[in-house]
Amino acid sequence: MIKPLRVALLSTYFENTGDDLIREGVQYLVREILGREPRWLHVSKANRLSLLFHRSRLTHAPVSRMNEGARKAAGYAWKIAQAMRLDRIDKLRNADVIVIAGTPLFYFVGENSFGGIERAYGADWPGEILTRLERYPRLRCVALGVGSIYEGAPDDILARFPEAAGLMRRLIERAALVTTRDSNTDQLLRAAAPEYGERIVRTICPSFWAQERLGIRSSAPENKVAVSFSIESANWDLSLPKERVIAGRRNALEAVIRYLRAHGYAISMLAHNQFDADAIRELPAAWGIQPPEISNARRLATTIA
Repeated sequence: MIKPLRVALLSTYFENTGDDLIREGVQYLVREILGREPRWLHVSKANRLSLLFHRSRLTHAPVSRMNEGARKAAGYAWKIAQAMRLDRIDKLRNADVIVIAGTPLFYFVGENSFGGIERAYGADWPGEILTRLERYPRLRCVALGVGSIYEGAPDDILARFPEAAGLMRRLIERAALVTTRDSNTDQLLRAAAPEYGERIVRTICPSFWAQERLGIRSSAPENKVAVSFSIESANWDLSLPKERVIAGRRNALEAVIRYLRAHGYAISMLAHNQFDADAIRELPAAWGIQPPEISNARRLATTIA
């Protein structure tokens, strides 16, 4: 009997359907490469408790999005684990491979970078993970479909955020392969570790393979359009006041809806997560269409198919 390969999968959980689709696509690619389904060990980049416990909202959901009570409970649970030295018996210790699913790993907002933002909420991506990867040198590491959020030239970003630049370089040094899902991320990582350029490969977003992973087949074409509207990502755009960014997006959405209705299309509204659904819940009703529903990756991919 062949022993199943133990694959630690680093991703985000209970956050949004986009990240879920990326994770499903990564799992499909890994399974196809291996030729069989591995044993998955799910680790959240946004919650330290996931290193020790099975998948649940308390242990895998982003600490930054929890209410105050849940955040305190997660912090208290981690302190207990440390006191009992359970944090030294983590999932990575017994894994054969760690696969990092390419949600936006490296992001910069104003004068803050991903390391400082995560640390403020007790998640510490990627310092916590990198420290453990360096503790287990036999653990093979690949990152698939890595994404980023930043504005400006890569060299300027690296100069402004030396700590973040060091973290990116450490990950590239540790990984055997890093695939990027957009040209900006590709340029950023190559600037962070130019001598490791041969292990950085430009690909497409792994979410393209989610439909295969979920076993969903496209149906016959219909006169129907799925429209997704994002409000949460306005938090990343600091070029204008947030209110102006949101107003501009709403105006664009209304223009799209007017066009589709004028040309006889049925419309299915989709939301990335709860933030987006709440932001426009009243608008579809005014247009006589159903408001968006928060769906899981399977339902979202089925609707699009």
